[in-house]
Amino acid sequence: MERQLSPVPHHRGSTARAAPRRRLEDRERARRERHRVRGLPRPGRGPHRRQPESAAPLLAAPARCGRPDDRQPGADRAGARRRGLRPVPLAHRRQRGHRARRGQDLRPRRRARADPAAAPAAAPDARARALRRRGSAVGRLWCGSCHSLHDSDPVNLLAAGKDSDAACTSCHPAIAGALEGHTHHAAGSQGSRCTNCHMPYTVYGLLKGIRNHRIDSPAITDAAAAGDARPNACNLCHVDKSLSWTAQQLARWYRQPVPAALATDDTPAAITWLVSGDAVLRALAAWHLGWQAGPQPAAVGPAVPYLVTALDDPYAAVRYVAGHAVQNILPGAAFDYLAPPDARRRAAAEILRGWLAQHPMTESQTQAIDARIQTLVGQRDNTPVRAME
Repeated sequence: MERQLSPVPHHRGSTARAAPRRRLEDRERARRERHRVRGLPRPGRGPHRRQPESAAPLLAAPARCGRPDDRQPGADRAGARRRGLRPVPLAHRRQRGHRARRGQDLRPRRRARADPAAAPAAAPDARARALRRRGSAVGRLWCGSCHSLHDSDPVNLLAAGKDSDAACTSCHPAIAGALEGHTHHAAGSQGSRCTNCHMPYTVYGLLKGIRNHRIDSPAITDAAAAGDARPNACNLCHVDKSLSWTAQQLARWYRQPVPAALATDDTPAAITWLVSGDAVLRALAAWHLGWQAGPQPAAVGPAVPYLVTALDDPYAAVRYVAGHAVQNILPGAAFDYLAPPDARRRAAAEILRGWLAQHPMTESQTQAIDARIQTLVGQRDNTPVRAME
């Protein structure tokens, strides 16, 4: 009689112990494959050595512009220095930027992360997000085209020779030959600087304005006319001019269309942003008023009554930036942005009285300014903004 074999008993314990091991093995194989595809040293084969800049193709690609020595993940900076620079490809969003635009159906938590071309962006770590245009005539424009981590001035990490218009005209020689015809400003002036027009300070971080690394041209769009766009370079320099004035200049010089919905109000755009914008826009407007205090004192002076209102802003960061702007315009003005509300208001009133003593105004003029301030405050964008600094 043929003997029947009983099935081998199933031991659940051994299978349970084997599953985590298989997962770890699969994870390790995937990690090694990622290193192989990216051209990185194999993991587990000793410390990663710093690659010389001239010999390492890893440092030549835009996707490899990762973290300098002191930006290694974790708190072990001593270990990070031993390991040196570990090039890691940046995520697509980090490398190319965001393509979202204001007006799209974005969730509230995503609105603050929209493309800086459409709204002021807060950069908590002061890294400006770059977005390279497709089809650009410039071949490979990446971080290292202008910056150098180890061979540069430590302030802006600009490589030698990259702190002037030559950084741009070396790739645009036709513009260099007819600079004033292109910029419509005197050579050497602020309005003639390439970066002031095409990379304005429209990113906020570290309690100041930072240049936007999305290289574009000033324009007054329909969104800007509706008050739903980031500030443009023209009105951040010409702080005493309105959006309508800028649109007319751009139409005359560059044949840009003037939005039909653009208001004919003569209120300077910088004043509107300073009082009725969101927290980031208010900080940027205040910073630019302080920035222009030296080059254009006559243009900045009339903004003082509006700038004083920012000294009582609900955001301490806005008060800080506004306080420094006031001190640039009125040297010797004292203001503590962390003082109690009553003390801040008394200090702001004292600053305004001192300015009015030097710039007398009629009662009707002061009443008109007060009415305009109340109107703009009523239109303020109170959307909560959180920028970790």
